[in-house]
Amino acid sequence: MKDLKKYLGVIIILIAVIILITPALCGNSISSNVMLITVLILLIIGLLTHIFVNKKFK
Repeated sequence: MKDLKKYLGVIIILIAVIILITPALCGNSISSNVMLITVLILLIIGLLTHIFVNKKFK
């Protein structure tokens, strides 16, 4: 369980990347600002989670 918590930030970042890459692979252009803002928020939350969780475990 501790290992899962340790990689929670990375998992959130990977989810954001998958959301960002999926339309590009399907041939659709990314024209929705809402989707881009959602991905940006997920990336920031994932980065902050990764930093804070790893400081807690060290």
